[in-house]
Amino acid sequence: MINRFSCVVLAAACAVSLVFSGTVGAQNYRQQGIYPVFDGWETLPDGSVKFYFGYMNRHTTQITIPLGPDNTFDPAPADQNQPTNFLPGRHEHVFTVVRPKGFNAKFAWTLKSGVGVQKAMASPDQLYILEVEEEDPGEHAVPPQISSKDVTGKVGQAIALTPQVKATAQKERVIEGSGPRSAAVSVLWNLHRGPGAVTFSAAPGAPAPRAPGAGRGGRPEPPPTPGLFTVSCSFPIAASCGAAQAAFSVAGDYVLSVAAQQQRERAQTFVRVHVEP
Repeated sequence: MINRFSCVVLAAACAVSLVFSGTVGAQNYRQQGIYPVFDGWETLPDGSVKFYFGYMNRHTTQITIPLGPDNTFDPAPADQNQPTNFLPGRHEHVFTVVRPKGFNAKFAWTLKSGVGVQKAMASPDQLYILEVEEEDPGEHAVPPQISSKDVTGKVGQAIALTPQVKATAQKERVIEGSGPRSAAVSVLWNLHRGPGAVTFSAAPGAPAPRAPGAGRGGRPEPPPTPGLFTVSCSFPIAASCGAAQAAFSVAGDYVLSVAAQQQRERAQTFVRVHVEP
């Protein structure tokens, strides 16, 4: 999945698309809770329609909402690969739902948390259509590619995660007042679904993640998001780009999200992990 889109009609609509149940007011978006968000849609070459969803977690910690009445889609099927693990903050384009050619109806992702029931309504409304956004006319960046095989392991033991990342070197863009925007690739891991906790760590021989320091323009970098593990890759891209380890607290089946980010270009895939006792 490649993300480099913008809303073409109403930019604010891309930020939050919420339908509140009952008489809940819009100000509750500022209250602690989990808010599903419809991030827009696009038409694929075969005529089918892809819908993008994300969320806002107003808590400062990860929150789990299992599949079921509190985390469901309507109409069925209720399971559309939505997350059950929610990281703090705003997360765009977390997963997608594809509908067939000619689809012209509405459907909803429903979440229930401390602020009650929240619904993200999705439909092929022109206000939410997505288009490719080119920062530099005439320059066409080649988006990264990422894939990964499913793995198995045992509880408490480090399981190797070895994605395959392909990327083309791009020149750094200088942003006025903030210095150059890096052309390197970041690989981001996080728990998408699972019955327990996951602890990520650097792959053997790889440098530990860099601690937050001075960012662009001398401004301090924001602290890392809890639950999000980032691996930086430089060019030329090595076979070990994005490699990491994960240890799981309990047995079961997990789904990890892994994305390759290069400037505005992003590719994402999911890794299924079967953990035995």
